[in-house]
Amino acid sequence: MPVSAVLFDLDDTLIDWEGSIERCVRELGGDDVADELLAWVREHHWTRRDGVVVHRNTWKLHELADECWPAALPHLDAAELALAVKRFRDELWVGFFPDVVPALDLLADTHRLGVLSNNHHLPAEVRRLRLDDWFEVALTPPEGVYKPDRRAFDHACTTVGALPAEVVYVGDSILADVEGALAAGLVPVWVDRYDDGWVPPAGVHRVGSFDALPDLLDGLARSNRVR
Repeated sequence: MPVSAVLFDLDDTLIDWEGSIERCVRELGGDDVADELLAWVREHHWTRRDGVVVHRNTWKLHELADECWPAALPHLDAAELALAVKRFRDELWVGFFPDVVPALDLLADTHRLGVLSNNHHLPAEVRRLRLDDWFEVALTPPEGVYKPDRRAFDHACTTVGALPAEVVYVGDSILADVEGALAAGLVPVWVDRYDDGWVPPAGVHRVGSFDALPDLLDGLARSNRVR
């Protein structure tokens, strides 16, 4: 079957939460604060399986800052913490990974592109990041459903009018994106930016960056089938 559409995860696939947070905190609070915050979120909000990181929730340092920062920085007093969190929220800009926009510029001319994200702020992110410059649709799953639930992927395929086997899904999370898409019958592409050491099963494609995506998709198109 041909590739009818290519769908993407948003957070930590298109936009760089960890790098953006780290740069902001190092500028505002210095290396010690940044190291403490990142170590805490990696311990408490990353999911590991057999020693491999299968899901990252670094974004919680922003979304749940009022809870996370006191837990990560117990040596700071309440007034100091409140000021630090306010400055962080005022200054943080979460942008694209550097390799994303060049790849999207190429792919938008040759493929139907969309976003499927669990992020309930997606409509605001579409406006902030001008996602409709590249993407035909930007979807969240039906209410009460979250990736890796199969219904999230079924909803996306129905929306773009394609069979699951015709849809490529690109994401960073082994748990939510790769395994979820594979179980739903889509073609997963795992974006392994951090060389996490997971050995993908048959049917999963791996890229180390978006630079490799155009050639991978060209190869799938030339084969005239999606495995």
